[in-house]
Amino acid sequence: MELTLKLKDVLNLNNALKAIIDEIDIDALLKFRLLGIMKEIENHVTNFNLICNEKISEFGTRDEEGNITIPSEDKEAIRKFNDVMRKVTDSEVSINVTKIKSKEIFSKGIKSEYLIWLYPIIEE
Repeated sequence: MELTLKLKDVLNLNNALKAIIDEIDIDALLKFRLLGIMKEIENHVTNFNLICNEKISEFGTRDEEGNITIPSEDKEAIRKFNDVMRKVTDSEVSINVTKIKSKEIFSKGIKSEYLIWLYPIIEE
C-alpha cells in the first residue's frame, strides 16, 4: 500500500523502528517485517542526511580540528539552517509498505512513544 507522509514522520518512523529492533526482544517474523519497512524508507532517510550535512557545510564554519558545525552563537546561520530543514522535513514523500496489524504489534512490550510514531503503518 502506498502511503504519503511528511518526511519528519518518516524520520520518526525510522527512529522508532531502529529502537524497537535494537532494544526490544520481538519475534523473528515481526522483526523481519519491521526491517522490510526500514529498507523501504532507507532512501528518504539517506537523502535527508545528505541534505542536512550539505546545509551544515553551507551555513557552518570549520573549527581547529577541521569539523564543520554551526556555532550556537551564530543565530542567523541557525535560523537559515532551521528554515531550510523545516521545509525539507515538512515535504511529503511516498512509501510503499504493508501495514502491520494492531494485534501483531500492541502486545509486544513496545513503548507508547514508539507506537505513536508507528501509527501511520498500523491497521486494525
